[in-house]
Amino acid sequence: MIFYSYTCRYHDIETEIRVMCIEQAEIILQNHPSARSAISEHWNRRHRDADDNVRCAVVCIQNILMVYYRLG
Repeated sequence: MIFYSYTCRYHDIETEIRVMCIEQAEIILQNHPSARSAISEHWNRRHRDADDNVRCAVVCIQNILMVYYRLG
């Protein structure tokens, strides 16, 4: 139930909320790699977000996670 509520916030009207969801995804994915498929479908939509800050956050966190998974 909590995870569902979290993923629904990816569609929030407020840009700051969408950016915060993306930033929190880094922590979630580092601690729960099995959630990758559930989160990735929401990330794919945020790549085409109307706001530059959201798209930038997605790219930045993806780069961090790529390094994390290569070194981990």
